[in-house]
Amino acid sequence: MLLCEGPIVIQNAARALITKKNKLNKFIMPKGWGYSYHRAWVVFCTVLMLTGWQEWSSHQHCPESQRLSSEFFCQSPLFKHQSILAFADNPTSVVPASTIPDPGYIVAESSSGLGNRLRVLAAYMYIAKFKYNDAHLIFIWDTNEPCPGQFLSLFEPIPTVIFATNNSRWVVDKHAHINYENSYAVFTWIMKMNNIPRNRHGLPSWGQIEYDMHSRYYPVREIMFTVLEYVRKYNICESSAMHIRETDMALSLLRQSNGRKRHSLQPYIHFVESRPVNESIFLLTDNPATQHYFLQAYGHPKILVFSDMNTDLVNKLPMSVRNEQDIKHLYEDPVDKEKRKKQEASLTGNQTILAEDHRFTTLQNTLIDVLIAAHAKHFKPAGFSSLSELVTMFSRIGKQDRGWCQG
Repeated sequence: MLLCEGPIVIQNAARALITKKNKLNKFIMPKGWGYSYHRAWVVFCTVLMLTGWQEWSSHQHCPESQRLSSEFFCQSPLFKHQSILAFADNPTSVVPASTIPDPGYIVAESSSGLGNRLRVLAAYMYIAKFKYNDAHLIFIWDTNEPCPGQFLSLFEPIPTVIFATNNSRWVVDKHAHINYENSYAVFTWIMKMNNIPRNRHGLPSWGQIEYDMHSRYYPVREIMFTVLEYVRKYNICESSAMHIRETDMALSLLRQSNGRKRHSLQPYIHFVESRPVNESIFLLTDNPATQHYFLQAYGHPKILVFSDMNTDLVNKLPMSVRNEQDIKHLYEDPVDKEKRKKQEASLTGNQTILAEDHRFTTLQNTLIDVLIAAHAKHFKPAGFSSLSELVTMFSRIGKQDRGWCQG
């Protein structure tokens, strides 16, 4: 059979190839080519028909002198060039394996809040590098109430870290050097468990390890731009900041003391009143009622907040939103006094409407709050809070290594 009748033959060949009539293989396709290359050939035939063979449309039969055998056609430079393009764009082509030695990987996990989770991640990044000879880290990061978002929505990718969820845990566990259990931010325990002493000659201390690993966290540009715009607008570098951890802390104090101890705002009130009159204070808190109290008591711009938790609907969203029924509660009658009382009671620990570890800000807003507070010249932390420690860590990294507040 000959390829000489222009678009008629091409269309017939394409139609036969699409229906996998392999009788045409022997004259238009090299032996052994699979169906994926048939599809590439169809595309090639179509391109030729549209770009180079239109003038043949009036010929039903080619003159003897113009007949081209299939061997001649398949060896032509145009065919070879188009074949290369078709192969490069073939979705089923196999990418050659890398020749770089495979360092393997370890698997670790944390289901705690953002500050604690980043601390666990920092520890295991170092474990993978130091103990397992520059192995990669597959870190299991599931969203939950304490941490309602993914790492890559906050930070740029880390070259040696792959993020996964427990849905794919059975895949990644199979070939790991080691699978670590779910960790709750006990950085010192992770170091001890892996026989890494606090201080020894020639190697970094635990504090330096934590600093170096946190230095690998670079916020995505949208978040960092938002932070820098806010810092510039309100001159945060010449302001103070304070963090009040209250919702889960209040419940923890009540339980541990059998109801005898309650969380007090008095130290933070004293901090606000001790600062110069014209100095603004950026407030980072997890409690809408606390935020509302300070804004009402001292006003703006004495008290600065990035997001008003009492008006920002997104902070009241459930963990998943699939349709309008999932957000119906946001638009209910706001004057319902009984619901208002129940919600206020839930914030003081008397009743629970939302989960105890629910966060009233989005994870993006939480990181923005942390980074803004890290720019302040004075910072009052919350007791026993990994998020306050994250503010301090980013303040050190930003001001020492990233040029924050230097003009």
